[in-house]
Amino acid sequence: MKIVIVRRRPVLATEGHSSEEVERCQKWSDNMTQQIDLAFNIFFMVYFFIRFIAASDKLWFMLEMYSFVDYFTIPPSFVSIYLDRTWIGLRFLRALRLMTVPDILQYLNILKTSSSIRLAQLVSIFISVWLTAAGIIHLLENSGDPLEFDNAQSLSYWTCVYFLIVTMSTVGYGDVFCHTVLGRTFLVFFLLVGLEKQDLILKTIKGDLSVREDVAYVAFASSNSKLAVPCIMMLIDNKAKGN
Repeated sequence: MKIVIVRRRPVLATEGHSSEEVERCQKWSDNMTQQIDLAFNIFFMVYFFIRFIAASDKLWFMLEMYSFVDYFTIPPSFVSIYLDRTWIGLRFLRALRLMTVPDILQYLNILKTSSSIRLAQLVSIFISVWLTAAGIIHLLENSGDPLEFDNAQSLSYWTCVYFLIVTMSTVGYGDVFCHTVLGRTFLVFFLLVGLEKQDLILKTIKGDLSVREDVAYVAFASSNSKLAVPCIMMLIDNKAKGN
């Protein structure tokens, strides 16, 4: 009599749905993505403690936005080693770190003028919030509504990025849409706040670019005495017409 032992593969609690996009059972030693993620999170953890030691107000440091980003992104990397399971969770919040790029560029003397610094800050805020919101949609739609989690849909992260671009541009092709109540609720509040802020940011960026263009225009006119007066008069006339 032969005894056959069948080894069953691990089954996720919500297998059959699209949660495999945000959760996967795999040995940490075989998962190169988790290993790279852990290396980056060790760096951010060391950086967190350095900032904590250097902070003059420890309580305020613990409550600032970037500290909460570290709270939600660093621990999952270490927990996944023990569980042999990776879960994206709130790791998309790391995109908010893009808002520090203008500061880095300023320290490197790449951004020197106040207008270029403000322009870089606005662009970084727009991109970081946009990528973070796409991460929230990705998590909600691939997980489904509690408590049943039976209405999830399989969406990649970049599909969610595309969805937000199309939605925020008020085009709305309808090829991608939210199935979950949580996803739709978040999208409504995001659009109520995001569209207004987006319009303000884009107008400010357009104004900054217009000022830079006008300065270059006047500088070119000033370099040639014959063109100085006609060019400046044309510029004043265009501004009066609202161009």
